[in-house]
Amino acid sequence: MSPSCPFCTIPSDRTFSASADDDPRNDLALTPDMHWAMDKHLIAPGPDFKWHVSKMLDERIPDFRILTGLKGRKLFLPDEPRFYPKQEVLAWRLENMQKRQSDE
Repeated sequence: MSPSCPFCTIPSDRTFSASADDDPRNDLALTPDMHWAMDKHLIAPGPDFKWHVSKMLDERIPDFRILTGLKGRKLFLPDEPRFYPKQEVLAWRLENMQKRQSDE
């Protein structure tokens, strides 16, 4: 595993300081709790522009429902498609969540 950002799980080679790519389409604007859940691979936006939820979260547990309720819901996207998140970034997020599930 490559070293990651000290604040989240993004590999250091994908951070702005390494890539100098500050394109706003590189990720999503999220609330701190949703950002935390995404960095912990509990949720991920997919290239289908929908939320995906880790199989590690049991929807029968009331405290998980705020996250499990996202499953299949559409992302809130900008009005202009040219500002939509990049497909490869969304695919990377989803693949990382799925990989983490298979590692557990």
